[in-house]
Order: sequence, then structure tokens, then C-alpha cells
Amino acid sequence: MDLKSRVMMYYAISILFRDEMGIYDFIKIARNVTGVHIDEPKVDEVIDEFNQLFVNPFGERLYPIKGKYVNGNQAEILLDIVSDYLREGYSVASGIRPDHISVITEFIGTMLEKGKICVANKFIAKHTKWIIEFCKRIEVKGRIYKPVAKLVGEFIEQELRNNKQS
Repeated sequence: MDLKSRVMMYYAISILFRDEMGIYDFIKIARNVTGVHIDEPKVDEVIDEFNQLFVNPFGERLYPIKGKYVNGNQAEILLDIVSDYLREGYSVASGIRPDHISVITEFIGTMLEKGKICVANKFIAKHTKWIIEFCKRIEVKGRIYKPVAKLVGEFIEQELRNNKQS
């Protein structure tokens, strides 16, 4: 995948998990980048499933944050990510955790777009492995998000493989 396509995919992933409507932009971008066709779901179905998967206060909820998928001290996990952001002069909007998938993937897209390929690749190797597990859990629990999660998981796996080869 060329650099422009990688940038677009990372930005698409960053949009996907910010809110319920992100799935529509993700589908359009992913279709243009990968050629994979995913049907656009109905809005009420998207809202229901998004809330069931990611907001649900009464059942098992999937958190789109690194801290829920890796072992270790939560403060240290956050400090590690924030240190990487600060080193590159990147600031995180208030109200969203620095280890949220949207922030992580937006940072990678930004670094790639700025031509900081080595920075992006080190960050990918260090901070994205958990996304594969997150996507697998979505594939098990989701219907509408299942094909999207599969695409994201496969993309991250490919990125990690390509990273090891370079």
C-alpha cells in the first residue's frame, strides 16, 4: 500500500471510533483505498450497535483504548504514549484519552503525512498490537461493525508485518 493510502486508512480509522456516524466516512474512505465494498447500514441500526458495543452501561462494553488490552500500570501506559506525542509536538484534544484508537491512529496518519515514516513505524510497532484484539472482539459481538473491524484488524496486521520487514 502506498504512503497516501496508508495515511488515508489511518485517518479513516481515527474517524471510525469517535462517534456513531464515523462508520459512514470510514466506509467511503476504505472503499476508495482498498476497493473493499461494505454496505452502508441504516442510521438507527448503527446508533443501536455503537451504543451496545462501546457505550453499554449494563453489559460487557468494548473500550477503544490501549489501556484495556495490555497488561501494566495504566498511568505508565498513558505516560509512554503521551511522551511519544510530546516528542513530536502533537497535542491531544481535551476530553479524549491519549490511548484511544482515534488519537493513536490520527497521530500515525499525521506522522506519515509529514513524512516522518520512521517515527510512525516505531509508534505502530509500539502502540497498535492491541487493536487486533479489539477488532476481533468487535467481530464476535458486532453485526454492522463486523466487516469494518475485520478490515481494520487486517490492515493493522499488515502494517505490523510490513514494519518487521523494513
